Amino acid sequence: MLWRNTLTWISLGSALIALNGCQFPSQDSNPAERSSLLVTHGKLKVLTRAEGRESVPPSMIAAEIGIQKIEARSVEGNWFRFVIEPVRIDLLNPSLEAGMVLARAKLPIGSYDLIRFVTEASGTARFDDGTELPLTIPSGEQSGLKVFFDGGALAISDSQAQQATFTFDLQDVFHFGRDGVMMRPVLRVEVSVLEIPTGDSGSTDSSTDGTVDNGDAGSADGSTDSSGSNDGSAGTEDPAAGDDSSPTDDGGSDPTSGDGSSGSTDSSTSDPTSGGDSTNPDTIDSGWISVIGL
Repeated sequence: MLWRNTLTWISLGSALIALNGCQFPSQDSNPAERSSLLVTHGKLKVLTRAEGRESVPPSMIAAEIGIQKIEARSVEGNWFRFVIEPVRIDLLNPSLEAGMVLARAKLPIGSYDLIRFVTEASGTARFDDGTELPLTIPSGEQSGLKVFFDGGALAISDSQAQQATFTFDLQDVFHFGRDGVMMRPVLRVEVSVLEIPTGDSGSTDSSTDGTVDNGDAGSADGSTDSSGSNDGSAGTEDPAAGDDSSPTDDGGSDPTSGDGSSGSTDSSTSDPTSGGDSTNPDTIDSGWISVIGL
């Protein structure tokens, strides 16, 4: 019996030595690091642009809004937050017509039915006589500007990168009062495959598009309507909702790099996340940041 007990202790000791050599994600480690160890990720590039400046009264020369958070919801109902620094955007800046990169993110592979932008409580509207008024977006700070995708149309895979471009349509979205300006954003979204080259700047192949209007009711084709109608729109109130990487390819400050540097890789798109690198930021894997599960 003695030799059996000896063998048992030897076996247990060997098992403990083997376990000691293994590395497991620590409970104290960064949530994004734990996520990247356990889940296969795909890439999503998020851009924003604006059009329709000609419909805005000429006396209004700037319309600044602040984006504090970007969050995505999977069709299973799981929320993920993009790791970005809060950024302010002037929707009347002509350069925004070309586009500005807000995030390069690594998302768990799967389908997503909603992306929302949580804004600051108040932005700034500036006029040519020097006047400044608060610019508010209803529910922007609470539930955010929501964009729904029909049937999980935003599909993330590890075989190809996706690009989602959100366009602010500025026609008839500003409502002027004595003490401030209220904005009911109208957004159109286009999802495309992002071709990441080894050298020159990439191109996109359009696959899905929709419209989003900041409102109270919605459908799932990527649109929102500030009137709260159910005519193929999605808005700021979402009963199912629970409750942050940004660039300019033709130069611009980088809210995610932390150094305010600028980059220049593609004259058509502003890319603050490029960090001033002369190569295409899309090809730099370390520039794609893993999201945090909520």
